[in-house]
Amino acid sequence: MTAPDVLIFDAECPYCTVAASTLRTIDDLLLIGWDEPAAQRFLHAQFDAVPFAMALVEPGAETVHMGRSAAARLARRAGSPALVGTLVRTQYDRIADVVGRLSGRERAVDTVSGQHELTDAAAGAIAELVAGAGPDAALAQ
Repeated sequence: MTAPDVLIFDAECPYCTVAASTLRTIDDLLLIGWDEPAAQRFLHAQFDAVPFAMALVEPGAETVHMGRSAAARLARRAGSPALVGTLVRTQYDRIADVVGRLSGRERAVDTVSGQHELTDAAAGAIAELVAGAGPDAALAQ
């Protein structure tokens, strides 16, 4: 059985949390905050670094979408019109900057983006990521 998809997001941002919780109900995602140890270990295993950006982990597709790619993918999966997906993809950096300022975030979002093949090291961290996510783990913060 394939592990469920997991969204790694800034759970300290109230806007991000509302958006993530809405996506979870639409698309049956598990959620985990970026600063959770399991998310940190997964990102490090995937990138040899811990980029501060939204990540959509799709274990069944052996893919990790980062930044604008994750946002566009989520918009499509949620059934948004193509125009919304295009706007999210093309304006991701601007949206992330505005949301960060509104939420009082002091850290800039990393510019890592795109679709990445799941590395062997990251595949080994999926079970811990899923266990750390759980159905409401990120929303309990």
